[in-house]
Amino acid sequence: MFCRKHAAEKEANLKKQTAEKEANLKKQTAEKEMNLKKHTAEKEVNLKKQTAEKEANLKKQTAEKEANLKKQTAEKEVNLKKQTAEKEVNLKKQTAEKETNLKKQTAEKEVNLKKQTAEKEANLKKHTAEKETNLKTAEKETNLKKQTAEKEANLKKQTAEKAPLLQPPTSLPLGLLNGLPSAGESLASSDCTTDLSDPTTGFVTIRITPDEQGRFGFNVRGGVDQNKPVIVSRVAPNMAADRSYPRLNEGDQVLFINGRDISGHTHDQVVSFIRSSTLQGILELIVKPSAAPTDPRAPCVMGDRRQATDPPRGGFYFFTANQSRKGLKDYVLNHLRTSDYVPADVMYVGDDSFWDGGGEEPEFSYVPLIGQGGDKEGRSPGSPPQPTPYRNILRSLLASNGQAVGQTTGARALAESMLILAEGIEDGSVIRAFETLYRRKPGMRSDQCKAMDNLVKNRYRDICPYDDTRVTLRNPPEAQNDYINANHITIEVPDSVPPANYIGCQAPLPNTMGDFWTMAFENSCPLIMMVTVIAERGRVKSHKYWPNQGDTLSFPNGLSVTCKRETDMGAMTIRDFLMVMDNKEEKSIIQIMFKTWPDHGVPESPKDFLNMVYHMRKIKGMNANPVIVHCSAGIGRTGVLILMDVALSMIDAKIPVYPVEIVETMREQRALLVQTSIQFRFCCEAILRVYTDGELKYRP
Repeated sequence: MFCRKHAAEKEANLKKQTAEKEANLKKQTAEKEMNLKKHTAEKEVNLKKQTAEKEANLKKQTAEKEANLKKQTAEKEVNLKKQTAEKEVNLKKQTAEKETNLKKQTAEKEVNLKKQTAEKEANLKKHTAEKETNLKTAEKETNLKKQTAEKEANLKKQTAEKAPLLQPPTSLPLGLLNGLPSAGESLASSDCTTDLSDPTTGFVTIRITPDEQGRFGFNVRGGVDQNKPVIVSRVAPNMAADRSYPRLNEGDQVLFINGRDISGHTHDQVVSFIRSSTLQGILELIVKPSAAPTDPRAPCVMGDRRQATDPPRGGFYFFTANQSRKGLKDYVLNHLRTSDYVPADVMYVGDDSFWDGGGEEPEFSYVPLIGQGGDKEGRSPGSPPQPTPYRNILRSLLASNGQAVGQTTGARALAESMLILAEGIEDGSVIRAFETLYRRKPGMRSDQCKAMDNLVKNRYRDICPYDDTRVTLRNPPEAQNDYINANHITIEVPDSVPPANYIGCQAPLPNTMGDFWTMAFENSCPLIMMVTVIAERGRVKSHKYWPNQGDTLSFPNGLSVTCKRETDMGAMTIRDFLMVMDNKEEKSIIQIMFKTWPDHGVPESPKDFLNMVYHMRKIKGMNANPVIVHCSAGIGRTGVLILMDVALSMIDAKIPVYPVEIVETMREQRALLVQTSIQFRFCCEAILRVYTDGELKYRP
């Protein structure tokens, strides 16, 4: 009983305590809520006060900035108006001066034009009088030619009747015939027959029977669409054309096909005429043989010894080897050409302009690449060309099918192209093909070169870059003049990485140094190949456009050039430069200066030349940006170096190398590249030397 009462008291006390605690807790909670509301209200009042102050300050600052901005804008407008007014005054002044000068020049031109017109009228009257005087003489000459033609027709008729008696015997010894059918064979059974040449014209008629596959075995190039005569570019060994008697030679000019005059037909039409002869079973060509054929079966052409002053046949003239160059200027002024016929606008012979009376080429001297006596490099200056051993070496390589040729189709095609090149050097056909190339691509304009502001930027006034391929400057040192005498040259080499990209240009002048370095910077060129010296034979060939080691050159467009290092390697000097634009963007470039290559000639040491080429290729590496190449005018030695580098890229890629076609492609992008036949032959022999000796021998 007691326990129950005690438990009830405890429970009553516990409830009482719990009720008190709850009452206290509610009281405390109510007090805290009151305090929190009071504190929150105070914070809100303070926050609104601070926000109002900040807004007032911000409005005040904004008003001050707007006032200052309006003031500055007003000042700038006043200054701009002032500057604009000054510029307008200066522009009007300059315009007035230009108009005055233009009027003065126009007046002078009008006076000169009137003077020239009067002189032309006087000459025309004189020429008309001479024509009238010669007209009677021409009538007499016409009658004389008619009589001569009748006599020639009768002579040909008599010769045709006697032709069976003039056929060569078929049983002569093989050594004496040297290529005719051997004893017991009939001449008629050969694939080709040939009429006797007409000794009064020098032309040869060749009849060729196609083989079983309908092939004649020769290629031609040229046509009226190319403004070139049709020339035999290649005769395949041991095929129908090669077995003709006389032999159809590379370099022969085709005049008639099956009695058709082809002088007015395109290249495609000429090829079509030849192919259609397959159906007829015989091809008849009338050709003008190339000069001095070396094949013992080639005809001994009599006649055709025209003087240089005679009218041209087919648009080009011939000059004999012993003719003096003294009168060449007069011939060029009358649009005559040497044996490498060129368009009438070509005015350059040698790196010096002969319009100024300078720079005649030295006498011919041949520098063989393989030792045949002479000095330690195999040179024999002044000696005539001797047959090279390349052909026998390459034939052995092809026959052995060994490692030097390789087992792939590409390697064998390359080896065959090397054999064709070696044979072309020996018989002179590849040199003759080079000499038939146009020096300047027809239709390509060079107007920028002749602009008044650009004349002072040309080292030679007759060496002009094509407008279509010229290099343009984006940020030139001289404001608003993007001209520099330089062309982009790109040769597509399949499977070659990187592509063959170059910039061919003239050597800088004192006033074009900034243009030159700007071009190098803007095109990110990795290398400059300088294949000339500063002065040669008392003539300045290039300005010293680079700073000395440790020095810096600065230009108005913000470009600076510093020479970091210079290394003398005997025949070469290598310099490292750092180019910086506006003290921000930096680019490095290397210059190789080759010092033993005389103007108009070939390097003194072929080994040094090849060593220089491989230094160039090693530094260029896989960089696809263009390499700058320059000599003095940027055509002769520049072209040789580009040709050599492209050929080595083709050899590396196992692609056939045809130097004449490479030069033709180069000249489509910069005129006159590879200046002389001596330079071209030197480069061809250097290509053969690398291929037969192995390139590792010349790597640095």
